[in-house]
Amino acid sequence: GGSGTAKDAAKAIGFTIYHTEEMAALLSWMRTFNEQRDAKDQIHFYGFDMQRYDHNKSGLFAYLKKVDPTFATKYEKLLTNLNDQTVYDQKIALVQEALTHIKSLMEQMKQNQSAYIAKSSVKEYELATAFTESIKQNATLRGTNTNYGNTRDRYMADKVMWILSFEKKHYGRNNLFIAGHNGHIEKTSTSAGLTTCMGAHLAKALGDQY
Repeated sequence: GGSGTAKDAAKAIGFTIYHTEEMAALLSWMRTFNEQRDAKDQIHFYGFDMQRYDHNKSGLFAYLKKVDPTFATKYEKLLTNLNDQTVYDQKIALVQEALTHIKSLMEQMKQNQSAYIAKSSVKEYELATAFTESIKQNATLRGTNTNYGNTRDRYMADKVMWILSFEKKHYGRNNLFIAGHNGHIEKTSTSAGLTTCMGAHLAKALGDQY
C-alpha cells in the first residue's frame, strides 16, 4: 500500500546486483499477492545481510522511541558514527567505540525486556533485538580483525535461521525463499574463496530441508 514503484523498491535494497528487472518483477508480484490476502496469509520480505546500518537503526530507534524515548535519544547520538554514508571508510577507532555502545544498548534492552514488551509486543521486541544484532555484527566485521568473508557468511546463516524461527513462532510458517549470490547460497564453499559459506552452514543445520 505504500508509495513508489517496484523499481524504487529494488534500488532501495542497496546492492547493485539487485537493481534488475527481475527483482522489480518479484517485488511487484509479492505486492499483488499480498493485496489479495488477509494479513495472516501475506508473505514477508526480509534482509539477511548485515552490511548496512541505516535501515536497522531506523527500525531499532522507531521501536525504542515507542517504549523508552530517553534511552532512544541517548543511543541515537552514541551510534551516530555507524551509518551507511561512511560504512566503507569510517575510522576503525570510531567503529570500535560504537561497538561498545551497541553492546551496552543490547544488554540494557535485555534487562528491560519485560517492561518493553508490556509497552509493545513480543514480536516487536524480537524484531528490535534483531536490528541491534545486525548493527553489532556489521560493526564487528568492520571494527575488529575477524575474518570478514567467513564471519559474514556465518552471520547470514544465523539470520536466516532466526527468520525461519520468527516466522514459525509468529505466523506458523516453515518455508523461506532466498535470493542471494551463488557464492553464498551454494552448499559447498568453492566459488567465493570462503572456508564455510552461508549455504554450507544452512545445509549442515537443515539437511535436505535446505
